[in-house]
Amino acid sequence: MPSPSSRALEDTLAKADYEVIRAQLVFRPSPLLGTLTLVVNAALFAVVLALLATESRSAYWGAQLLIPIVMFQAFGVLHDCGHGSFSASRLVNTLVGHYASVLCCLPFLPWKYVHTDHHVWAGNPERDPGLAIVRRAREGKLPWIMTTAWRSWLPLAGFAQHVVFWTYPIVQARQGKLSRSRLIRCAGSVAWLAFALAGLHWLAPSLITFRNFLPGIAVYLVAVELVNLPHHTGLTAFDQRLPLWQQHLPTRSCNYPPIVSELLVLNFNFHIEHHLFPNLPWYRLRTARRLVNPALAHLYREAHGFNWAIRARKKNLVDVLAKNSADFESVRPMTVDHGREVPT
Repeated sequence: MPSPSSRALEDTLAKADYEVIRAQLVFRPSPLLGTLTLVVNAALFAVVLALLATESRSAYWGAQLLIPIVMFQAFGVLHDCGHGSFSASRLVNTLVGHYASVLCCLPFLPWKYVHTDHHVWAGNPERDPGLAIVRRAREGKLPWIMTTAWRSWLPLAGFAQHVVFWTYPIVQARQGKLSRSRLIRCAGSVAWLAFALAGLHWLAPSLITFRNFLPGIAVYLVAVELVNLPHHTGLTAFDQRLPLWQQHLPTRSCNYPPIVSELLVLNFNFHIEHHLFPNLPWYRLRTARRLVNPALAHLYREAHGFNWAIRARKKNLVDVLAKNSADFESVRPMTVDHGREVPT
């Protein structure tokens, strides 16, 4: 009897169909849209600082609502830089990636190297670093504190994910998995982030404090869990490296209102599209969705993000990670009516 992964590979997007879709997309980054993304993000951060400077309670909590948006947008920029899709210049991608790393508290190069491995081995629990928590869940090695935090909405998993990137140079060096040059680059990214954050505190000691940012960061980490976890959990595992046109198999997109998708997460929720076309800029992923959705038809796997999160939080974290989550996957296929997405 064929394995689940073998059966899944038999029911997939044809390479020729994939190439037809790819030919209709524009991969060259737009300097204007990239700059606009940075300007909007910087403006929101300036508003956060202005609100904190007023020292009023209502302004403080208003800032806490904006901080997660600033951080997730910065992550979206860092994400595009890591894929070389923010700019056609490798140097610009590296510089902007390190700038964005400060606002989302992720060291750029360690994140980039881990994320590259995730795309190469998507769906392989043994080799995809993004599925390390899934592997631990299947082996029964998740600490009780993490499963308890999941039910109580404490973003321990989101925090642990950041710790992994911060400690990446040390852990990889101890395991002998980093070349000397890559180790130096990773250590430099971590050092830059630490010094940049310390420098911001030095420039504005009364504004850049844990007290002023901790609630907003906590909300951001909750958002990291909500947005990231549906994308690859509870899906068929593969022991081989999948080509681009089969990357929809271990991936799930999420459906959010356009304001959430475009403003808050920079279309990161269009995850099938991203895995099929990893170097497509974020502002062109919605176009890819309009092409990919009808091409995949019943193979297009999508969850309504908010519903998924509410249902998943009522379940044991081990079940969410290690078992097929179709029982709380709210899927609604979409068609395109004159450029507008509508439920079928």
